[in-house]
Amino acid sequence: MNISLRRLLVAVMVVALVVSACGGEGEQDAAPRDDAQEEPEAIEEPTEEPTVEATEEPTEEPTAEVSASPGGGCSDIEEVKITSEQHVNKELTPGDYSTNPPAGGDHSSEVVEVGAIYDQPQPLGRLVHSLEHGAVIGWTNNLSEEQTQQVGEAFNALFQEGYKSLIVVEYPDMDVPFALSAWGAVQTCNGIDPFAIGNFVGTYYASGPEGELACVDPQGGRVKVPMCEG
Repeated sequence: MNISLRRLLVAVMVVALVVSACGGEGEQDAAPRDDAQEEPEAIEEPTEEPTVEATEEPTEEPTAEVSASPGGGCSDIEEVKITSEQHVNKELTPGDYSTNPPAGGDHSSEVVEVGAIYDQPQPLGRLVHSLEHGAVIGWTNNLSEEQTQQVGEAFNALFQEGYKSLIVVEYPDMDVPFALSAWGAVQTCNGIDPFAIGNFVGTYYASGPEGELACVDPQGGRVKVPMCEG
């Protein structure tokens, strides 16, 4: 082999070696580096707002207790047509009246003094005469000590409001523990209901043929309650 050919072969081999070396280095540089190319994983935001369980609101308003004691519910008020209102000279009994307790009718010539609480029965004819004069009567029947106190508190509050012609009286001749009556109206109760007492008095005070007498203040002037104004 001559010198020129040998030199040519040597040159070709050198070029090949150079190309090989450059290609390998390029591939090494092009390879991705895990530690340099990978982005840190982002923390995923919650897709929904955290749910806070609200305290469940009551679907109904609490019911206030009207009765001052268990079983204090009262019947509807019964309005009664009074057909006779004469003075009679005899002892009157529950059988002489269309309702029990009475809501008006024949009566004695005398009355029971108003503005008082009686723990003993009073003559029925006199009580009915007081109804004719516009009084409202609370009838009690063997109440407990607690119930007696509740009745006293309710009526004393009404006395303080200006209602003068009120009576509370023991009356064992009925089948309920408590009742209310005015001339032409009666309501029976299974217990003591201060709301019912106030409502009845406020509605029927000064009823009766001579109800105007309940509007006369014993101290002078007029009783300052709605039924006596104007």
